[in-house]
Amino acid sequence: MQDKQAIKQTLEEEARRCQWLVLWLDCDREGENIAYEVIEVCTGANSHLNIWRARFSALIDRYWFLWVVLFPLVQ
Repeated sequence: MQDKQAIKQTLEEEARRCQWLVLWLDCDREGENIAYEVIEVCTGANSHLNIWRARFSALIDRYWFLWVVLFPLVQ
């Protein structure tokens, strides 16, 4: 439990200094649940965060990686 508290504290510290939160997690139930937990912690520390979520299904080629990184953000 203490490990999770340290992660929470780190997220809060980082969120206080940020304007953007970009989540890059798997698009499955576990990834969705983790995303919402991270959003809850971070917005608790900084309610003005601009939150974006990267959506992807697979990374095949390094050039596709740039496309995936730069364009699939959704708010």
